[in-house]
Amino acid sequence: MRKYLILPVLLVCVMLNTVHAEENWTEIGIYGMMAAIEGDMQVGNVTSDMDVSFSDILDNLDMGFMGFAEHRRGKWSFIGDAVYMKLSADDTTAVNPVLSVTFDAEVKQTHC
Repeated sequence: MRKYLILPVLLVCVMLNTVHAEENWTEIGIYGMMAAIEGDMQVGNVTSDMDVSFSDILDNLDMGFMGFAEHRRGKWSFIGDAVYMKLSADDTTAVNPVLSVTFDAEVKQTHC
């Protein structure tokens, strides 16, 4: 039953878009995303499991921004999308009474 609704819905969307095709408009907005990381990590010959929850990412988030801008002029649309995120974390773990391991990481992500 759902597959029979796809074509009428698409036709209505195209018809509505055609009605407003001559209008110029601009839209700007921000949005967010929630993420977690799970998998394996390898440094040299050492492999370890990795499980980073959303709350851990939020605790180590230095800066983040997600936004878009769209401008329509006649039948032309210009769309821009930007994402920036910077995470940093550090930790020291004692392997035994004599040896400790220090972890220091910084991740930057940019998408336009």
